[in-house]
Amino acid sequence: MAFIILRLLDDTENIEFVLGGELHSPIISKIVTLNEAIAAAKDKIVFLLVPGMDVISFEKTLPKMSMSKLIKALPYAIEDQLLESIDHYHVVIGHLAADGRVDALVTPHRNMEAWLAPFQKQLVFESMLPDYFLLPYESGVWHVAIEKNVLIRTGLYKGLSCDRENWLQILQILWQESSEASRPTKLIVHQYGDQPFPDASEFDALPITVEKQKESGTLLTTMAEHFEQNRPSGNLLQDKFAQEHHLIPMKKTALITLGMFATALFISLLGTIIQYVALDRQDNFLQTQITALYKQIYPAATSVVAPKIRIQSTLNELQANQAGNGYLGVLMLTAQVLKQLPAIQVMSLRYQDNQLVIELQANNFKSLDLALSQLNKNNLIAKQDQGATKGNQVVARFTIREKT
Repeated sequence: MAFIILRLLDDTENIEFVLGGELHSPIISKIVTLNEAIAAAKDKIVFLLVPGMDVISFEKTLPKMSMSKLIKALPYAIEDQLLESIDHYHVVIGHLAADGRVDALVTPHRNMEAWLAPFQKQLVFESMLPDYFLLPYESGVWHVAIEKNVLIRTGLYKGLSCDRENWLQILQILWQESSEASRPTKLIVHQYGDQPFPDASEFDALPITVEKQKESGTLLTTMAEHFEQNRPSGNLLQDKFAQEHHLIPMKKTALITLGMFATALFISLLGTIIQYVALDRQDNFLQTQITALYKQIYPAATSVVAPKIRIQSTLNELQANQAGNGYLGVLMLTAQVLKQLPAIQVMSLRYQDNQLVIELQANNFKSLDLALSQLNKNNLIAKQDQGATKGNQVVARFTIREKT
């Protein structure tokens, strides 16, 4: 799907835009009038960039609280850093870290209204962001763009714009106020047009590597290709400025893709239903086996109530009183082994000639061999008398007795 990035310039009569194709590589860039920009943006994904000098990015650490309480508390936590009452500002949470750090974007309500008014609801924007988020984000690197104004990107959710006369002093203040962990090791300065580049000596106060890059074109044309990767998740179009998104007409290829996805989803759901039916049948079969075995042990029982708990309780009681004596001793030692082998099912058992005769069922003979090996390690002498296949299962009869 084609996308378009509109950048509002200081001159509100003109808009710079860049148009990208489905591979997100810019193919057209122009400075046009408002009406031309609206026409170019029809039926496309639209991003709106606004002057960064009018949007402040804040980082504030607050006590842990619910998101609803945080939304109410954040504006008043930053009010003392604003020129007017917080009631005049639009505050948007961009990111909430696990340690309580909150990144936010703040701009006066009047700015939001002024930026949106010219479009008169003719466009629905994917997001609205300050233009300093055009600059790349790299861990340990700050990026600066020298245009008519200077844009600075200091973090994934942080940046600012300022005039050219004071940007070096502002950069030094940002450095001094940053923690050791968040300070960059490199500064990349992108120079556009004929804007002068500061002398190297002016960076002496910053103990970092400074790299100069002379760019052709504009900030929008050089950075738009990577905008999707660089932009933060924050969006100024929230709360009362949120927009209702409408479906954009899809091309035939998109409809085919959607149809294939729907078909795959249907097949997946059908497979899940089939698995559920098979498991339900297996569950019913196991419940029948449990009921039959339970009634063999408790012939007077009229219903099956908590079979696992009751049988375990009976075995524990018998073990406490008679463990190690004949039948019960063999049974308890055998049960301890088979309990650890969920792939093995007991089909029948009896005790004769001082040994336990037990018929086991498994998915394969390898599981039966494992059971035989484990039984012989548990103070028992076990041997397999016979084995056979039964449908897709295998069965075998074991004779087991205690070591003397």
